Amino acid sequence: MPELSKNMTKRIYALAAVTGVLESGNKNDLLHNLVRGISGKDSVKALTGEEALKVIQKLEQLPKKPRKKQKKVEPPYPRAQPGMMSIPMQEKAWALIYELIDLDKKDDIPTRGTAGERMAGAIRKILHMDAELSDPFRWVDDEQAWLLIEQLKRYVSSREAQSRKRQKEA
Repeated sequence: MPELSKNMTKRIYALAAVTGVLESGNKNDLLHNLVRGISGKDSVKALTGEEALKVIQKLEQLPKKPRKKQKKVEPPYPRAQPGMMSIPMQEKAWALIYELIDLDKKDDIPTRGTAGERMAGAIRKILHMDAELSDPFRWVDDEQAWLLIEQLKRYVSSREAQSRKRQKEA
């Protein structure tokens, strides 16, 4: 009677995966039910070599489950053109614009335009270039993006200082 070897255990789990009877971490899946039915034991490791061979024979008789087509993995966000403003940099710039808008709302300052209008205005003022409302970062390269973000950070810092000053006066 052969002993249970590592190869037999691997073969059992491989066949179980291919046939779809294995559920990772589940001791009540179809594989373990099959093992209990053949040997009366709860674990694949507890099988003898002869019992393991019976389990392997039974698994080989089962139909294999069809393979799923792999989905094409999309990047987490659309890619920017090389050398142009990256998506994370665009997200940072938008976050700073929205932070400015939130500071205005907190101090009851009237709206100075939409976020897109404010971003286009900031690009116009800081980078001296026209920006479309639909795609304000279209012509902004990496170096200009860095300048834009740094200046927007200064705007936020200045606006926070103004807000603190207003709170002290009130």
